[in-house]
Amino acid sequence: MAAQVLESDDVVDQYRDRIFENLLQHMTTDVALVSPGMQFVLATRHLERIADHATNIAEDIIFWVHGLDVRHGRGWRRTRSKQKRAALGPRRSPRIHMGFIWA
Repeated sequence: MAAQVLESDDVVDQYRDRIFENLLQHMTTDVALVSPGMQFVLATRHLERIADHATNIAEDIIFWVHGLDVRHGRGWRRTRSKQKRAALGPRRSPRIHMGFIWA
C-alpha cells in the first residue's frame, strides 16, 4: 500500500495543475469567478499538501519495513526489478527521523 501512495503522488500533482489551469482560464474570462476560483485553487493546494504528507509517511513505512531510503524518488519503486534496486546503491542508509538516527 505504501508503494501505491508513492505512485499516486504524481497523479495528485497533475490533477492540481490541470485544475489550476482550467480555473485560471475561466477566471480570466469571467471576473465573477475570481473569488470562488481562488478558494478552489487554495483547496486543491491544501489537498495536494495532504498527499505530500501521506507520501512522507509511506516513505517512512518503506524505510522501516524494507530498510530502503526512497525519499525524493531515490531507491525502490514497485515496478523496479531487484537488479535495478541493487544498482541504486546500498539498501540501508542512516536516516534521521524525529530526532532519532535509524540505521
